[in-house]
Amino acid sequence: MIKFFLKLKYSLQQWLWRNFIVAGIIFTFVPYGLTYDRDKAVSYAEDWWNTDKDEDGIHTDYNHEYNYYSIANKCRDCANFVSQCLIAGRLDLSDGPGAFLQPCGKKTIINCDDLHTHLTNSQNAAHSSGSVPPDDIEVGDVVIFGKPNNTFAHATIVVGGSGQDIQLAAHCTDRYSSPLSFFLNQFTLVAYYHFPTDFVVSVHPSWQNFTEPHELHTHYITIKNNTKESKTAKIKMKLIKKSKCLSLTKSPASTLNLPAKGEASTSFTITSGEELIPDDNLIHQIIVDIDGVESSAIQYANGQNIVTDHPDESYDISDPRYPTPAKIDSEADVGVYLNGFVDGVAHLLGRFKEPVWFIDRDFEPLPTEIKEKGRK
Repeated sequence: MIKFFLKLKYSLQQWLWRNFIVAGIIFTFVPYGLTYDRDKAVSYAEDWWNTDKDEDGIHTDYNHEYNYYSIANKCRDCANFVSQCLIAGRLDLSDGPGAFLQPCGKKTIINCDDLHTHLTNSQNAAHSSGSVPPDDIEVGDVVIFGKPNNTFAHATIVVGGSGQDIQLAAHCTDRYSSPLSFFLNQFTLVAYYHFPTDFVVSVHPSWQNFTEPHELHTHYITIKNNTKESKTAKIKMKLIKKSKCLSLTKSPASTLNLPAKGEASTSFTITSGEELIPDDNLIHQIIVDIDGVESSAIQYANGQNIVTDHPDESYDISDPRYPTPAKIDSEADVGVYLNGFVDGVAHLLGRFKEPVWFIDRDFEPLPTEIKEKGRK
């Protein structure tokens, strides 16, 4: 049940509502990719970085589903901790060199050199080195530090920041949100490991206005395959809410063959009818399934007011690099009203990892299915 509703409307918008009608389309794809869940990896780091929460000097407050490693009472758990974060993010490290079976039945890599080998050879992580991080480094990526003899000694995971201002979490010593500069002062070797998104799904153009009856807008779903294997993507457009003035007149292909290290596209078309009706929304959910893992987007077209400074038009919101990914969930406690800065609000809340669903003009949650003539 939706507990909380958000609505953004300015007096200018209200005036325009009475004087102009236009229809538009918004797309939001979540999550970024279909394999590594960076948010879960970072959330795990946040939950388990501190092994001495009661500050008694004894490091027993770790996740006991895993072992805690030390030698001669000195902590040696950094690679093991980073491994746990990666496992929380859905990576499998069981075939890595030096992988140890843990009480939970999963395997972690407890040696920094072995972790380096596994990330570069088996996880397809982009590897670079130097005091300046690569431009594409982001939360959930790994940084390993070493000594002058080119042996790795300390593993960390990125939990915040960007560029040279990334923040790291680690065991031995327990740290969270420590700046990169802190570690650079202690180590001469630094290596970065970026996990490229296996599949990037985008819709272009992400926003267009309907201004006339019988207008045709074609949009392209493009799926980029960054893996070394060819894949098949299954695509569905699920009707969430009908419209009296807009309709889907051409559906996308139901399957797309994705070449290894390549991309493929399909298109769909939205058409306006005899007239444009304010607040008459046509809403679909676009679902992309690759290897049984789904990525989905809410796509809606509606009759609404003209606002030239609409924040959704400042970005290509289907771009996976969009800074504040919305988290769309029909079971969310937060509802966003389908008018005004809909996507801007959803993406803003996404920055704080707050899931949202959508609310119609009657402040009712959008249905997750349509029933017509007794059929779902």
